[in-house]
Amino acid sequence: MKKVLFVLHLPPPIHGVSQVNTIIKNSKIINNNLDCTYMNIATANDISDLGTQRLGKYLHIIKLIFLFLKKIIFNKYDVIYITPSIPGIGFYKDSIFVLIGKLFRKKIICHLHVQGFKEATKSSLKKKYYTFVLSNISIVHLSESLYKDISDIVKKEKVYFVANGVIPVEKSELISNKNIDRFEILFLSNMIEFKGPYLLLEAINDLIIKYGKSKNIHVNFIGKWQDDKFKEKFLLYIQKNNLDDYVSILGGIYGNDKNKYFSEAQVFILPTNFEAFPLVLLEAMEFSLPVISTEEGAIPDIIDNGKTGFVIEKNNKEQLIKKIDTLLNNENLCKEFGKLGRNKFILNYTADIMEKNIYETIMKVIINE
Repeated sequence: MKKVLFVLHLPPPIHGVSQVNTIIKNSKIINNNLDCTYMNIATANDISDLGTQRLGKYLHIIKLIFLFLKKIIFNKYDVIYITPSIPGIGFYKDSIFVLIGKLFRKKIICHLHVQGFKEATKSSLKKKYYTFVLSNISIVHLSESLYKDISDIVKKEKVYFVANGVIPVEKSELISNKNIDRFEILFLSNMIEFKGPYLLLEAINDLIIKYGKSKNIHVNFIGKWQDDKFKEKFLLYIQKNNLDDYVSILGGIYGNDKNKYFSEAQVFILPTNFEAFPLVLLEAMEFSLPVISTEEGAIPDIIDNGKTGFVIEKNNKEQLIKKIDTLLNNENLCKEFGKLGRNKFILNYTADIMEKNIYETIMKVIINE
């Protein structure tokens, strides 16, 4: 049985990458067919701690490096599987493990869950470093549409494409609890400005001004705050525009506790400005929800525009209002989008499919390279 060392970011905190890595760690497909060792290289304890610098983090990184060295010196791994952070400080830290692995002539798979390399490598010095780190190893990325982000630093023949997947919920959880007298919109992500909750809030305010009480519109915002200033700005807008009856701020809700809100929603909206492959869109599609999101990252691959939902321009409030308005006034279209979205989820985005593809990719790298 082939031996694999998985060097992963695992919770806490809970975010898309740590969720996928947890699925990998618990995968029967992977663990039953490979001799797996798992190493957690996360150094943040909370979403608000991501990207921060403190002495405790640096000491922990040093400890992780020595642990990694011990593992690869005293164990003969067929491949090392690493999921690095986004370009920047986090990537520099994680790249240490890639470079040590290369120094010891190990086969390495780098599974990228993010984008931002194209922007980062505008600096010639950074471009040289990223190219040095990612050269002569195998790369797994989430979608062919994301290859353009790394095309200047990685040859395409070294890249395998594996879409993310999520664990399907129990059938009992999928039972619709929609209130037919209320148009319930769901936003579920971390409450960070670039994720688009403020744009959605403004759009809802405009629709309420347009329709008044003739349309019973309500939005649940679910997610953890990362920035106190943004939180203050968000809550002040609600107060100034008398939106308390139309908006609920529910904080971070995780695991099966989220399912209640998916089952109650009529539509899911994520008007994000920066994303690679948001898992939450897959979760919404599983619940037969039409989805509205932006032409960012792999989102246009996930949403079939005009068939399972709508893909809009980033920061385009008028487009967002128009698409919400379309679904608000067409219940049959919502149902049709939702049905097609669920079918696409079942065929492409379950955890089993992702796990199988990751296992097959690992075996290809071990056998062919």
